[in-house]
This record gives sequence, structure tokens and C-alpha cells, in this order.
Amino acid sequence: MSHNNELVGGKPDTADAVYTRLSEVVDEIGIKSVHYKILGLIALGGLFNIIEQYNIGFAAPGIVAEWGISTSQVGLLSTATFLAMALSSLVCGRLADRYGRKLIFTANILVYSAGALFCALAPSYEWLLIARVVVGVGLGGEMALGYTVVAELMPTKRRGAATGAMSLTHGGVGIFAAAGLAALILGPIAGAVGGEADAWRILLGVMVVPALLAVFVRMYVPESPRYLIRAGKFAQLNRTLTFISHNRLRADESIAVVGYFDSVEGKGVLEEKSSVAQLFHRSIRRRTFVSWALVTSLFGAVTVSTIFMPTVLTSLGFDPGASAGLSTLINLGGLLGGVLGVICAHRLPRRTVGFVCTGVNIGLALALAWTGSAWTALVCAFLLAFSLQVLSGTFWTYLPELYPTRIRALGSGTAITVGLVVGSALGPVISGYVYDGVGKAGTFGLIAILCVLFGLGAAAGPETYNRRLVEQ
Repeated sequence: MSHNNELVGGKPDTADAVYTRLSEVVDEIGIKSVHYKILGLIALGGLFNIIEQYNIGFAAPGIVAEWGISTSQVGLLSTATFLAMALSSLVCGRLADRYGRKLIFTANILVYSAGALFCALAPSYEWLLIARVVVGVGLGGEMALGYTVVAELMPTKRRGAATGAMSLTHGGVGIFAAAGLAALILGPIAGAVGGEADAWRILLGVMVVPALLAVFVRMYVPESPRYLIRAGKFAQLNRTLTFISHNRLRADESIAVVGYFDSVEGKGVLEEKSSVAQLFHRSIRRRTFVSWALVTSLFGAVTVSTIFMPTVLTSLGFDPGASAGLSTLINLGGLLGGVLGVICAHRLPRRTVGFVCTGVNIGLALALAWTGSAWTALVCAFLLAFSLQVLSGTFWTYLPELYPTRIRALGSGTAITVGLVVGSALGPVISGYVYDGVGKAGTFGLIAILCVLFGLGAAAGPETYNRRLVEQ
């Protein structure tokens, strides 16, 4: 099964022709157990990412007790993290297109692990703020690249399920893991780790553990085949495809390397280098704006509903303790929705899922906006969390599929940057002012508007279900 991508005169095939051949080879090899091992390693990085995002909130009471900082200063720690994530997702997307997904992905894990250690050792609030910026730099790049690596290594028919599983790890399992870890460290074992006064440092510092994951990623996760083609590393490409076809993650000298690509080493395919300007080329810009609309509306809806739900439940008559417990129950809906999201991403067209979930989300948000019944609100909130995570599972499959290979990491990273800044960072601020003015009707009315924006984005975007990446 050899393919020579050299044409007469020594000119290489077009990028699309070579990538088409690659997609054919990947699909011919089919799904192997090594694909699930790769998925597991990358998903584990995503799980740590979510824990790192949430743990600052659980650590906040201990930080306030030690330094006497204000609530706004606590909020700034979160804002700084999200803004750093936004910048990093953009920069790392570009670096990954140029230097490879695996290298940058590994570096991101090491960066946020180092940031976690700096957080634990911070001697003052100012140093903690700087450390959280370091954490955000690592988190933003890892978040964007994880989905890209999975999408580019998986066969076409399993790509949706794989990226849906990544979404489940982030949106469902990660939130519960963050809460469980905080409950353990700040509660039963607080005395064993230095007492309640220092437990928050342990909670932040324990996230240095992902540095060990980077070692395994470096050893076992192969470089993206599409990057190897762009870099002209065809010998490494043939080894990677051969070992995957034999269900191996590491080199095995007893396996004869198949010459899937018989090209001149060091001579990559002819294609333009990625740049932000390409995202606005007439052939791409519509997809760029679609991705921005989708990621902003989804990030904003999830963030606003998660942050303000305890406040809303308290306003409906539940005491703070009951509100916290009920919020955990609502997040169970998100976990269950994430499971269904994996199935939908594998079996259903992306836009169909988008339209259905958008309609459901708008109805539930408006019901929450106007109901005066505490228990009706609780049921609607549970269903809203469920539907948002179903939508999230399909979205994270759809996002990398929107862009051609040469700018996939850059396009995904840019979209996540916009979503983090406009949705995750500004959404809660705007919602807070709205809530102070008109109460929960304003907050959930805002969520309904964001869901409308998602529906418009889905209507304007292409369908990518069961299509090879190169065909899109």
C-alpha cells in the first residue's frame, strides 16, 4: 500500500490530495485499542484542566482567611485565569500548526503544572495572581489542542464519539472531580495536610501531578499525521501509521514499516502557512464567524447558568446549604447529558443536534426566567444542564471539523479565545449586572438570547457528519 506523492518535475501533490490519501489510510487501518489509549491520555489532561479551573473557587475561603482579601479580588483570580487561557489558546494554536501538536500539548501540561506549584507556594495575593496567569497560559493551550489531536488521529466513523467523550470528561466528570477533590482535601484530610489554614495550598498544589502525565504523553501519544505531512517527515509518518495498524504505541523493531507515503524526506506538501488572516479568507470566514458564535454562546450559557444557579435557588426559598446540594444535583444532569452527547456526536448530524438542543434550551431558559415555583425551577435547571452538555458533546466534535487541516489548530484556538473572553469572562459580569437589576428573569433571559445565537450559528454552518476532515 504505497503512495508516491511526487509528480512529474519533482513537484509534490496538492495538500488536499495528500490529506485525502491520509484519511483513506487512517480509515483503512480502522479503530484499534491504541486509539482508546491515546484518547484516555489526552482526556486525562482535559480532566486535570477542568479541576484546575474550578479549584480556585473552592480554595477562596482559605485564601480570604489568610490574607483578608475582598470578594472582588477573589473574582480577579478567576478573571486573570480565563483571560490568560484566551490568549494562550490563540498563540498555542498557531505554534501547534508550525511546530506540531504533540510538542505544544506536552508543554502546556508542564506549564499549568508549574503554575499549580507556584500557587501553592505564593507568599502574597499578588504572587498568587501571577501564578494563576501562568496556570491560565497552560490551560488555554491544552484545551484547544486536546480536541485537535484526537480529531486528527481518529478514523472518520469514530471521530464524533471520541471528541464527544472528551467533552464528557470536561463538562461532566471534571466538575464532579473538582468538587470531590476539594471536599476531600478541605474536609476529612485537612488535618493530615497541615491543617485547615494550609489546606487550600495543598488543593492548588496537588495539580502539579499532571506533570507526570506529560511524561506519558511524550512517550506514548504519536504526533499528528497531518502535521508530519506538512513538515515533510514521511519516515516518521510511515512508522506512526504502521505501529498504529499493528496496535502499538511505541517503536517495535520487529515490525516492518509500510511505505504508505513514498515521498522525499524533508519535502512537505505545498500549502500556505497558517495565519490569522486566513481565517477571514472568503472561503473560510463564514466558518470562522460560525465557530465564534457557537463557542461564545455555549461558553456563556454554561458559565452563567453554573455560577448563578445557587443564587437563584436561594432567591426561591432554599437556604444556602440546600442550594449548594441542589446545585450538585443539577450538575448530575450535566453529567448524564454529557454521556448522551457522546452518543449523539457518534450517531447524529451535528446541525440536527444543535437545532433540537437550541429549541429545548430556549424553552427551559424562559421557563426558569418566569417561574415562581422553586421545584419547577429545579426541574428546569436539571434539564437545562442536561441539554447544554448534550449540545457540548456535539459542539466539541464540530469545532475542529469546521477548519481545513492547515489552520485547524489555529482556527479552533482562535474560536476558544473569543469564547473565553466574551462568553466565560464577560458573560458572568454582564449577567451579574442584569441580575441586580431585574433578578433571575434577566439572567435566564440572557441565557435564552445566547441559545438563539447558537441556533443561528448552527443554521449558518456546514454539516460535517461522517465526512473526512479533508473534504470539509
